[in-house]
Amino acid sequence: MPTNTALTLGQAARLTGRGKTTLARAIASGRLSATKSDTGVYLIEPAELARCYPLKAIAEPAGATVAATGDVVPRETLDAIRGTVTALLAEIADLKEQRAAWQAQAERLALVAPAAAITPPALITPITEARPWWRFPLKFNL
Repeated sequence: MPTNTALTLGQAARLTGRGKTTLARAIASGRLSATKSDTGVYLIEPAELARCYPLKAIAEPAGATVAATGDVVPRETLDAIRGTVTALLAEIADLKEQRAAWQAQAERLALVAPAAAITPPALITPITEARPWWRFPLKFNL
């Protein structure tokens, strides 16, 4: 009988680092016991999952804050992060200034006086007399 702590197949796969297919095969072969809910979802007890597959240790960088465990981030790490954020904000401000300068230059170049209307040269002489289509010779091979 599943309890409130029962895990779905996807949750169990994330905890163990294995694929959902691997866990489904283990359930089908009987290595891992699970119950099927009314909706057809496998529910696995955490103790049963830990019996068959060791739970994956959460790999965290040294000194990282993990909310679930309440670890404290070292001050050096926080200072490094603050320094990086400050440098990035300064770079963003510089890029905004450069963008404004380029935009001003583009606007100055766009205000060039319009050129006089250029008339295209008459390369093709217009047909003055309309000829009906039946006057053209037709070639048929009969």
